[in-house]
Amino acid sequence: MLCPSAFPGRWDRFESALRLTFIGFMRNAPPTLGKDMYLTSGTLVPYLMDRNVLAASELLDDDITIVEAGRRNRNFKLFRRDGTGFFVKQIPLAATETMQSVQREATLYALADDSSVNANLRALMPRIRHYDRQRHVLAVDLVPNSQSLTFYQMQVAAVPGAMEDIATQLGNLLSVCHRHTPDTLEEPSSRGIFPAQPPWILSFSDFGESMMPNMSGGAKGVLAALRAQRLLSEQMTLLKTEWRRNCLIHGDLKWENFLVSSGQKGTSKATVQLIDWELADLGDAAWDVACVLASFVQPLIVGRFSAQGQALGPAPAHEIAGAQACCKAFWNAYASAFSLTPQQQMQAQHRCARFAAARLVLTAYEIAQSTAEISPPAIQAIRTANEIFNHPPSAARHLFGLDHTGVAA
Repeated sequence: MLCPSAFPGRWDRFESALRLTFIGFMRNAPPTLGKDMYLTSGTLVPYLMDRNVLAASELLDDDITIVEAGRRNRNFKLFRRDGTGFFVKQIPLAATETMQSVQREATLYALADDSSVNANLRALMPRIRHYDRQRHVLAVDLVPNSQSLTFYQMQVAAVPGAMEDIATQLGNLLSVCHRHTPDTLEEPSSRGIFPAQPPWILSFSDFGESMMPNMSGGAKGVLAALRAQRLLSEQMTLLKTEWRRNCLIHGDLKWENFLVSSGQKGTSKATVQLIDWELADLGDAAWDVACVLASFVQPLIVGRFSAQGQALGPAPAHEIAGAQACCKAFWNAYASAFSLTPQQQMQAQHRCARFAAARLVLTAYEIAQSTAEISPPAIQAIRTANEIFNHPPSAARHLFGLDHTGVAA
């Protein structure tokens, strides 16, 4: 048997030649991915090399690691040794809605990458590296040393002020996003890429069966509960009529779509970027703001149940105070960018509280869509939404911990 240690010089030359041969084979091989085929871990590298996203030299100079990270899409993370790399997504079904969503995201990334666009927009999101319209493949830079806000929140739960700092950054980021007015999306909107439509949940009470014909028993229970509460269904419809199309919105703000990154060994401050812009649109800023507010208080509402659905009792006072402090830090950072008067702040808070109620209805649906019947957490989300609609000013102050005097005009 050939022993590498016995012939170190020859073995190094042999290994190098072997790797070069392998790279040459992959680089010059005939295409292995037809327009109707899906990427795999085995075809990802030659696919990226064939499109000059990944250089052949990188296979010599770097240790390349590929991790499948699929959820509803076929997702891959390609890591270099230094932590940089690419996030690649490919939609699994060639349905019109899913094709449009990835095209919308790619268009927005391309707008942000355009040097003529405000640089602040580019700072919100990773940089686009490749978009294949035929195969519905999108590749963007990985955010090095990052994790979703879901995991980051668990890690820093006992660190004073850590989440409040993130909340402040979220407020600043969102204000940058919302300062991009309709003219930013004028050209792609004219091509129908950005539909300028309210969230589907606002129409759920009226058209639930036609919108979701294959609903689970749990989702049907949410629809029934929504229709049973007259105020709730009326307010959802009213929000749809009030919907404004006045700025760029992300459209799907939740902890999984915030990436928190920090320097090596915690040597620098944690920073946030937004990912998954598939639902980006020309829409209402209040929806994005409401989604963040709802995310901060959601654990207090639906997280107080065991795996068996048994109530665990009210949230401890320190958890309530922590969530409200984050809501307030987020709101103050966001509102200060728009120089709102106290009266304008109060009106905006009440409106955002109502949209947060709608987001909790969506939370109830998300909880119930894979269950046979509506669960206690979903029921509690519906009840809380109804309470918010009953008195938005009280919800703004006592649930979200907001006041309209914290930001100077």
